[in-house]
Parts: sequence; C-alpha cells; structure tokens
Amino acid sequence: MSTDLVKYTPDNAITELMKCNSIELCLKSETVTLATIKKDSGEESVLSIINAWIIDVNDFLNVSRKMNVPQIKQTSAMLLTDFYYFKIADINLVFQNAKKGLYGSMYESLDGL
Repeated sequence: MSTDLVKYTPDNAITELMKCNSIELCLKSETVTLATIKKDSGEESVLSIINAWIIDVNDFLNVSRKMNVPQIKQTSAMLLTDFYYFKIADINLVFQNAKKGLYGSMYESLDGL
C-alpha cells in the first residue's frame, strides 16, 4: 500500500475521525469515498484498506472464532461492491460501532456479511 493511502487505515484515520461519531457528521465529512480511492489508486488498494479495517475489528473483538483471511477478503469485496459510496468516515463509524457492540452480541464469533 502506498504511503499516501496509509492515512486511510484504522491506525491513522481513527484519531482524525474521533469526532465523526454520527451519521450526520459522517455526511459532512470531507473524507474520500471508497469509489474515489478505487478510481485514483486501483481496486487492489481500496481492498487493502477495507481489509485493514476488518482486521482491526477482528483483532479488537474478544471472540474465540475470528474471521480467516479468505473471509476477510470476500467481505472486503462485498463491502466495496455494495457500499462503494461510503466515505472513510462512514467505514470508521461502522467499525467503531461494532467495537462498541452497538450491532448486538457477537456470540463468540465474527462472521462475514
């Protein structure tokens, strides 16, 4: 992943997007969309960024059965296909909410979509 894309990975983007904690604030955010990253840097680059977000939440959650590499890659591809219009701020909000348990209990496993 190129150095200019690293800013969109969880370790770098989370700090910048801490205040973007609602849908309304995400809509106002000037972060780029997944489609823009794909257009500017290619599909492999945007999939690498989505993979990084999934790996981050996969590592964060204390579940006994985590997603494996093929599941992560397939989920990334599905997210890009279905939610290409999401901004990095949206991705951050979704995964931060998952970490907080706002989508319900994980019941000892993290599965693909």
